[in-house]
Amino acid sequence: MNLHSYVIGVDIGTTSTKTVLFTEPGEIVCQHTYEYPSYIPTPSVTEQEPEDIWVAVTTSVKTVIATSQINPTQLL
Repeated sequence: MNLHSYVIGVDIGTTSTKTVLFTEPGEIVCQHTYEYPSYIPTPSVTEQEPEDIWVAVTTSVKTVIATSQINPTQLL
């Protein structure tokens, strides 16, 4: 049984959300990037859809947990 502790970092950017699973000492276990569009209704306005970002964050976190096969109780 793997008794290590892990930390998840989430970077919500303009074009994508990047999620990285680290060991407690800081080694990368796995990572996932989920891209989303920007909407440009007029030449001087750029918008993002909050739902797109929410889906990106939740999907990306679930993906790194599933890919790594850690037990979520191991997250700090």
